[in-house]
Amino acid sequence: MFSNLIFAVAILATLAGLYLWAKRRATLIRAKAAEREQAALAMMLAAGQQGEVEEARVEAKPKRVVGRLLEDDPTEKAAAIAREAAAARAASTEEQGRSLPPIEFEEEPQRKAAPGGEPPNLDPIEDLISQIMVDEPVRQARPARAEPPPARAPEPPPEPKRDPIPSNVPLRELVLAWYESRGYRGSPASPAVWPIELVLRHREDAARAYAFVVQSDHVSVDRITALIEQAREIGMMRVAVIAEAGYERGAKEIARKRNVRLIDRATMEAELSELQLPTAAKIIAVARKRSSAEASPA
Repeated sequence: MFSNLIFAVAILATLAGLYLWAKRRATLIRAKAAEREQAALAMMLAAGQQGEVEEARVEAKPKRVVGRLLEDDPTEKAAAIAREAAAARAASTEEQGRSLPPIEFEEEPQRKAAPGGEPPNLDPIEDLISQIMVDEPVRQARPARAEPPPARAPEPPPEPKRDPIPSNVPLRELVLAWYESRGYRGSPASPAVWPIELVLRHREDAARAYAFVVQSDHVSVDRITALIEQAREIGMMRVAVIAEAGYERGAKEIARKRNVRLIDRATMEAELSELQLPTAAKIIAVARKRSSAEASPA
């Protein structure tokens, strides 16, 4: 037991000694490196101030210290490169100074007017400036030439004025042709749900359906409410009421709130005016043809 303790103490003492030796060694190495760096900086400053090219090149050569080259040390190598660069810059500056010709200052010759009233010989740039200064008053004296007004772009032809819907075309046929142009197709409704004549369903979405009702009398608030309730009983949430004789103001408000289209002739004319003229003309033509075909058998 006692021998193990002595062995452990010896190991700790050895490790402590190694640590102290390594720390001292590292301190010495750092101190030497700092000294070499300071020496290199001093040499760089001296070489830059004196500008002696040959001496800088001799100093840049590697030196042997304790059997090895100073170039092997990164600090010394950087210092040598810096000295060579400073020497090269000094040499190039000196050569450029020798190659440049001396600057000669000549007095500007005085311009004298040539005999016979001829103008003196001027530099091209000065001649141009003198012409501008002379011609400027002449140019200002000339009357300004009136420029023609820019040509106007041709105005687009006015859109042909839309004529009102002919009175001989029934409103019922106009509304049906208008819905058909939007993709709806009508199918007869059961006589049990009269006055609902047709069920208008969209060809791409069957859920978009309207109960089609035609009213020849003036549509009142009570009448529009009754028609809406009747359509709700058969599962129709949308209703299109054709008011051939017009409607009350309150009926219009109820229709707007309950998803009902209340259409009179003025409303149909406004809808057709939103369309292009050829499309509106086709809808009117279809309604006129359909009404004439229904009147002929009678």
